[in-house]
Amino acid sequence: MKYFKRLFFAALLAVSAIFLVACGSTTSDNGKYVYKAEKEQIKSILKDQGATDEQLEKVIDQFSLTMTIEIKDTKAKMIFEMKALGESKEKTIDLKADQKAKTLEGGKDKVKYKIDGDVLTLDVSKADSSDYEVFSFFKDAKFKRQK
Repeated sequence: MKYFKRLFFAALLAVSAIFLVACGSTTSDNGKYVYKAEKEQIKSILKDQGATDEQLEKVIDQFSLTMTIEIKDTKAKMIFEMKALGESKEKTIDLKADQKAKTLEGGKDKVKYKIDGDVLTLDVSKADSSDYEVFSFFKDAKFKRQK
């Protein structure tokens, strides 16, 4: 009887461990991921718009760009917040999320994403969009998960 109890307890422990590991492996991508553009990237954007180096040096500290991606099951949204010269603008784009295929879709554009730890990156190399300048900006963006 003593050995039977030990054997039963060991089997129960093994089954519990397998159950806990199996349940813990179903992680989701749900969450809020934030990217704050660095000054050099903002300078590059403004330079492409025709600003001179002299103009940039005077006003670069008055610009900030924050992008947020929020994923909740099959829905997602991307929020752009730009502060420039004392004014603030915000734009929200509703997206569809496919967490199994790791894609975000808005209109005719579909972009793959990857999550490594708490960092989300977008794979815009295969993005099929007429707005290439916007997608090229996301090429090096690393969105950090907010808790």
